[in-house]
Amino acid sequence: MREHSDGSGVVAPVMGSYLLPEHWRAPITGWLRWLKSDGRPKDSVAVRRTQITRLARDRADRAPWSLTTQDLAEWLADHPSWTPSYRRAVRAAVRGFYAWARAVGLADHDPASLLPRSRPGHYQPRPIPDDIVERAMSIASPRVQLMLELARDCGLRRAEIAAVHTRDVERHHGIDFLRVNGKGRRERLVPISQSLAERIRERPTGWLFPSPHRASHLCTDRVGKLITAVLPRPWTPHSLRHGYATAAYAVENDLVAVRDLLGHSSVSTTQIYVLAPTGAVLRAGSGARLHSPRGTAA
Repeated sequence: MREHSDGSGVVAPVMGSYLLPEHWRAPITGWLRWLKSDGRPKDSVAVRRTQITRLARDRADRAPWSLTTQDLAEWLADHPSWTPSYRRAVRAAVRGFYAWARAVGLADHDPASLLPRSRPGHYQPRPIPDDIVERAMSIASPRVQLMLELARDCGLRRAEIAAVHTRDVERHHGIDFLRVNGKGRRERLVPISQSLAERIRERPTGWLFPSPHRASHLCTDRVGKLITAVLPRPWTPHSLRHGYATAAYAVENDLVAVRDLLGHSSVSTTQIYVLAPTGAVLRAGSGARLHSPRGTAA
């Protein structure tokens, strides 16, 4: 059995179709093929597979169409350790699975449609300190150094790093850019240094990080593990992206610009990544004070 990290902070087993409960096997396989037919990235489909497999594993004694809205809500409640973001992701997977089943006629109702919305948690940005990055660079192999640079100096996600191709480097008006195929099929151009552009152009044409086992690039998990191996706890590959966002915001104080650099659909998401510089917080707080002295009551 292989293992797959899906963002919950837990490494979960990826179950082959033959290991799924019999009455869940065909529906899950059909839903995953549906997602693939829509052109979903392989990594995205793999994450959805892991999430819906959790439900199948925990409710192996029940057929998927016998579960009620209350059953699904109680199942979500059985996992209090899940982070708010992962809980929302699992809920989205369950809703997608049952909406598909209803649409193709496998189920006569959709028990997931009425599931309560998961409230967003309070997130504190965790930008990785520069000295930690430099220390990681000093012990990393050249390949992992390049991954670290793409994460910290370009703000790429693990999946985006894995999928970088030499053809993605472009030059416009004398400036080098990396075309990033991001989450939600959103493409963006990220400005990169001339040095990084030249190093990528010098590589043989193809994936920047080719897989030794298949005619494609490394998987997201592998990239994450390689980066994590050179970072001290509690720092993660995503904290490198937080570091990029925070540094980018400090230049112009422009959340919209940072949103576009990160490939977010909403500024509210970008705010999760940006830690306001201490000096800016102090200046803002000082500037908001009522400086004129107040008179005392007679």
